[in-house]
Amino acid sequence: MPDTAVPFGASLGYSDVNTQDIRRVELQAVDEGRIDQLKAEAESKTYDYEIVSGIGMIPKRYLAGIARMEEFLITDMPFEDWDLQLANIDSSRVRREQTEQLRRGDLTIRTIALHRQSDTVVADSSISVPAASEAWARHGNTVVDSRHRGHRLGLLVKIANQRLLKSYRPHMKYVITGNATVNDHMIAINEAIGYRLYGKMGVFQKKHE
Repeated sequence: MPDTAVPFGASLGYSDVNTQDIRRVELQAVDEGRIDQLKAEAESKTYDYEIVSGIGMIPKRYLAGIARMEEFLITDMPFEDWDLQLANIDSSRVRREQTEQLRRGDLTIRTIALHRQSDTVVADSSISVPAASEAWARHGNTVVDSRHRGHRLGLLVKIANQRLLKSYRPHMKYVITGNATVNDHMIAINEAIGYRLYGKMGVFQKKHE
């Protein structure tokens, strides 16, 4: 079937500004031995960091750090030509969004990395878990502070999240995630822990002069 979205969008003045690769991991098919190996290799580089995971409401002490990471995401991720506005994200907004998610019946599984010396959140990753389905969970953003890269923190927080989800919801079949096609680094991490290409998605934007 031909892709009609691009010409249709173009006819209305929209451009395809960001191509996303959609991947999914089949949780029960993950090679946990390989994950153990990746985890051990990564942990050898993270003596200065603590990995902290949780389900549900974020402890108050971490809210400001998570808000900072979500702001950082918008300026740091490779978005191709997608023109995004800078966001003003603070602790109250993070708490409000999480409360709304709980009201919808969804839970968040979240893992952060803390820099031990400064007690600062330097990596953040989350998975949204629906209350009434064992078919799909949705991976949210994963971001690592640029000043703390090179320690495989992105890999460690994603492994911790994936394993916590398998423990908490052992019958969950898939987690789905998306990355900009140009985001080679995060795609490599996802492939390493079992994600495989499932589809493509385009982001369309119309700029007003």
